[in-house]
Amino acid sequence: MTPIRVLLADDHPLVRCGISKLLDKTAGMVVVGEVCDGVAALQQTIELQPDVLVLDVEMPGLRGDEVARHIRALDLPVRILVLSVYTNEQQIRELLACGVDGYVAKHEAIETIVQAIHGVMAQQERWLSPVAAANTTQQPKHPAHPLLTERESAVLSMVAGGQTDQEIAQRLSISERTVRYHLHNMYRKLGVGRRCEAIVWAAREGLGGYQQALGH
Repeated sequence: MTPIRVLLADDHPLVRCGISKLLDKTAGMVVVGEVCDGVAALQQTIELQPDVLVLDVEMPGLRGDEVARHIRALDLPVRILVLSVYTNEQQIRELLACGVDGYVAKHEAIETIVQAIHGVMAQQERWLSPVAAANTTQQPKHPAHPLLTERESAVLSMVAGGQTDQEIAQRLSISERTVRYHLHNMYRKLGVGRRCEAIVWAAREGLGGYQQALGH
């Protein structure tokens, strides 16, 4: 079985060291690199193509949210797991809106990182640690189908409503390349190859609001 390749990005040496030692002892995981600033995190993600980027928020060079936006704009397939001291709902949701796949609070047990890495690799709903989940009570505006993330469900809803990639990008405050990244993931998960097939799939599943695109 191919191990999960992890890149660590945190400006605190003790945090990186602790996580690195834990993952080195964890079967099926390997640390492929460690960096201490946002610019290096982006560069090493591009060069090393890790499966998971464990990403701090407050770093020199580029903040974690900026790194995440750049990665999504480049359509890199890496899963992004944020490691942050922020635990209030607004801050968590702002980071999730950048396209990250999981969220862990820094004061939680270090073993939570292993669970989180497995969680984001499963490519299901955004993975939230117990603390993050407890502080995020608001229901998503576009409830996700079990196959899709919250953001992919939102994109599918807008596609079904007849909106273009440009309109979706403006609505979600993301780039068109990131919209296409979500569409690509969504098509793969649904087993479809085109926009119209995704709309038909949504209507067949009876997901609320999508039937309008088919004239129902």
